[in-house]
Amino acid sequence: MYVTPTTDEWIELYTSAEKTDRIRAGRMVMHMSKGQIQDVKTELDRQGITIKGKLSERLQTTGADPVSSNGNGKVEVKKVFWGENEWDFMVARVSSLSLKEPTASIKSLAERIMKMMPEDQRRSAHAGLVSELNKRLARYNRTHWLTVEQELDTARSELSRRKEAMTREQVIASLTEEEIGQFRQRIIDDMTADDLCSQFPEHVILDCLSQEAIIAHAFVRTISSMNRHSTLMEENLTMLARLLAELPQEKMRRQVQEAKSAPARLPQVAFVGFKTEQIAIVADALKGRIRIDVVDKNRNRFDSQAEIIIIWTKFISHSFEKSVVQNMKPGARLIRFSGGLENAAKEISRALKS
Repeated sequence: MYVTPTTDEWIELYTSAEKTDRIRAGRMVMHMSKGQIQDVKTELDRQGITIKGKLSERLQTTGADPVSSNGNGKVEVKKVFWGENEWDFMVARVSSLSLKEPTASIKSLAERIMKMMPEDQRRSAHAGLVSELNKRLARYNRTHWLTVEQELDTARSELSRRKEAMTREQVIASLTEEEIGQFRQRIIDDMTADDLCSQFPEHVILDCLSQEAIIAHAFVRTISSMNRHSTLMEENLTMLARLLAELPQEKMRRQVQEAKSAPARLPQVAFVGFKTEQIAIVADALKGRIRIDVVDKNRNRFDSQAEIIIIWTKFISHSFEKSVVQNMKPGARLIRFSGGLENAAKEISRALKS
């Protein structure tokens, strides 16, 4: 029974100085499987050892026809037969590749194309295959280029016909009234109402309408416009009322009105040196518990009868402060204030409780 050597054992015989060992290694190649052949080649390439002899021959065949051992020491070469599908695949691609690389041999092109095929369909590029491939290439190229020539002739004829044909403008100008009438309805259907009406002057359009229709249309448009403007005006007035209600002057005015309509028992507070919006903020914080008396700091004499007087000392003169003290109502309470509207509201609230 034949025993297949390992890769290292075979390489040792292959590189031996003894001729008998090298001959023995060559004989062993014929009994090695395709996988063993590839392993040997890989190891020889790695070691930089030249491949030659029987091994080189086997490597040329293992890329195409699978090689196997039958277990009795004999090598079986499986023949791969191509059908028309495989030949068509090969011929079309070799033909295309030969146009790009005209100096390459048919054999080398065939070997490159076969790498694109499944491994079990590859064949060795021997002389018989190359000869058959050349025959099929000649027939394919003749048929292929004949078809291309026919297509070129057809394209040339069409190009000549188009050069001699009338232009678009000439075709439109040559249409008869009857031919134009066939497209009239299609053109009208594609146009919008505005585009259609824009083709006629106003007096022509008005002549086509009755006076009653024109007046009714104008009346409806007017009423619709009035309703729209009325709605917008109501919305604007509502928004304006909301904005005015938020203004400091409006808040203060409401406080004064509430104070006037409230019972006389509400204490009156005189604000001296305050701006209108500042008084409104303080009064709003007190929530209707006082009547407001706004005192102009530019008066010559203080004459308010308020029970509580709050003066912003930073914004009045010493002379006017002296006038306030001299002319204030007997029993009235004087608050000297230096800043902070929240503090002003707290001071007045404290005075109301005392």
